[in-house]
Amino acid sequence: MMKKTLIYLFAIFSLITCSIDNNELDYEMGTIEREEEVSKTGSRGIDVEVQSKLINYKIYKNEGIHKLEDFEIAGMKKPKEFPANSLGNDGKPYTPNAISNYTGWFKSSQYGIQDIELRFYVNNSDAKEFGKPAADKAMQLTKKTVLGSIQVQSPIFGGYILSGNTIILCSKSIEVCDEIYEKVEK
Repeated sequence: MMKKTLIYLFAIFSLITCSIDNNELDYEMGTIEREEEVSKTGSRGIDVEVQSKLINYKIYKNEGIHKLEDFEIAGMKKPKEFPANSLGNDGKPYTPNAISNYTGWFKSSQYGIQDIELRFYVNNSDAKEFGKPAADKAMQLTKKTVLGSIQVQSPIFGGYILSGNTIILCSKSIEVCDEIYEKVEK
């Protein structure tokens, strides 16, 4: 009886281990640390404090070639192209070696309407070599928001996915990227 139980437990453990290994083969996940200004209402009005936050990204292990149309079919609305040779505030290319870039929005089942940005590269190798560092840098970008008499810097992006030749950046969180990515891959 004990031997059968041990064999049964070993079989379950093996199945769990294999399924975990298969999931790990699909993508690599990482985090980027950024500082965010957080406003709090206190006895003196609105106070702003800086907090550290970890932002998630995923790099799928595939070499697929995506097009804008794939994302439109998946639910991206009002894509607007911006020049691939746009320069950032530092005078360097915002999306180095990208062949095209688009901004638009996507209606997430969890977060509602959210902004997304797509960056297309010739292939997966270029997306990793040039796109990933640019996407990491984009996770630090902020926009000014005015709350009464106080200006707060809030983040533009909440996570990204690199898949094939494409980088998907999402305004709220990586869950928005996950949702549109799943629809593109169907």
